Amino acid sequence: APVVKLLDQFLTIFKESGVCVDQINARCLDADDVRGKAFIEMFRHIYAGYQEHLATDGTIDFPDMIREAAEALRSGVVSVELDYLLVDEFQDISQGRANLLGALLEQNPACRLVAVGDDWQSIYRFAGSDVQEMVDFPAIFGDTRRTDLRTSHRFGSNLMKATSQFIQANPLQLRKDLNALVADDLPAVEIVSSKSA
Repeated sequence: APVVKLLDQFLTIFKESGVCVDQINARCLDADDVRGKAFIEMFRHIYAGYQEHLATDGTIDFPDMIREAAEALRSGVVSVELDYLLVDEFQDISQGRANLLGALLEQNPACRLVAVGDDWQSIYRFAGSDVQEMVDFPAIFGDTRRTDLRTSHRFGSNLMKATSQFIQANPLQLRKDLNALVADDLPAVEIVSSKSA
């Protein structure tokens, strides 16, 4: 059922974000969001039941594993020595996973974090990712050097121009000047219509 899928996705995003139900409820009140407030009230009961089920079974879910790992690092229960930390597909990182990276870096102040990703390709919000972690990377992780790969091998110049203009219409995206390896004279977009028999 669509409502079950919605609640499942919201639960994942909620737990990955590290916020509490009262914080979300306060946002709904601040925005005078009646529908949002009603949803949060329903979710509050479902979340309580879910957490009770996990406790009864003596289990945790994936967001809890990430949160507990960060807590274990910060409390000193676990110690990890690192010189380099490489994270691929960084555009898909969640706030919880970014918090875990922060805990690793706090324990290893000389460690170099290398994050590879493309905020323009962030598509996993439904699974808890938060592209803002990448967009705000310098503010979150400190002194940063950014290197853009500027040449695309995926498609021609006209499509590159059209998609770049579309994506950069969003002021929250990182600004990049990209070029296509192949210059073409094909139309960037074609509208095709057909009638079924």
